[in-house]
Amino acid sequence: MTWPEQGNTGINSGDYESSAVHAAGFVAAQISRYTSNWRAEGDFRSWLIKNKITAIDGLDVRAIVRHIIKKGEMGAVISAVDFDKTSLLKKARAAAGIKIAPVSTDKEYKWDSRKKITGLDLFDKETVYLKISDNKRKFKVAAFDFGIRQSALKMFASAGCEVIVLPASTKARRVEEIKADGVFLSGGPGDPREMKEIQAEIKQLLGKVPVLGTGLGCQLMAAAAGIKIDRMKAGHRGGNHSIINTRTKGVEVASQYHGFSINAESIKKSNSGFEPLLINLNDGDIEGIDSKKLKAFGVQYYPQARPGKHDAPFVFNKFIDYMKSAKGVK
Repeated sequence: MTWPEQGNTGINSGDYESSAVHAAGFVAAQISRYTSNWRAEGDFRSWLIKNKITAIDGLDVRAIVRHIIKKGEMGAVISAVDFDKTSLLKKARAAAGIKIAPVSTDKEYKWDSRKKITGLDLFDKETVYLKISDNKRKFKVAAFDFGIRQSALKMFASAGCEVIVLPASTKARRVEEIKADGVFLSGGPGDPREMKEIQAEIKQLLGKVPVLGTGLGCQLMAAAAGIKIDRMKAGHRGGNHSIINTRTKGVEVASQYHGFSINAESIKKSNSGFEPLLINLNDGDIEGIDSKKLKAFGVQYYPQARPGKHDAPFVFNKFIDYMKSAKGVK
């Protein structure tokens, strides 16, 4: 974390994006010893200990970030017992890559739509930020869990959708069996280029049912359509990435966390039906792709429904419009 201090607002379960903690380590310049927030249910240090997360502070985290930008993303190790550089380097290189299985649900379930749209009671009346759609039809969405965020499920609930969450390994035929009106491919960890079996299932869905992908889900959808995915030297991380819509010329600031990019030349050659829709204004990378023919749409970032963010309505409304179009309803 590059912000000077972490944990000063404490921990609140209403803000959780997952039912479990997936980080193996935590690095900060300073972890606060004090908690100052009326919503806090506990302090951050105790939460780290409770969840057995190895943490370290007192480091020059910005120097670490500069090193990663220059050298590229790499493995790392935090140790309080072994201080031999050769030994630590060996351990870092031997560390297993991030896989989907540990972060995906192991069984199908229907998400409880009675859960609050947001964990922030203070902003419940701020419908300008929370309202997603005026949709009056209750669509059924099959959500593939590659590391799904709770906020995404809350977005569908706010639009009146019924959500069935599926394990990452679910076969395409299950979408037809549950009579889903649309498919959501969630974000998550891992290298999309290695997930050939998942790509094959997504390929069967494209053109048969509207599809929305975010983060990893967008990359998998692109790969399933024959578009090349590239590993980035230093990925896009943070909540302040400006993107432009190539059709409307509108600009939004999005929260991004991805280390793989969609190859622009490959889109032109793939004959997939997809075209670039959103472009990063910092480096020109493709941040969103769209296919009206397939009724499929994907974004590299994570749509946020917090006050100050306006990217979520566009993403989810577009998907809902595709489901309406597929069903021939308004």
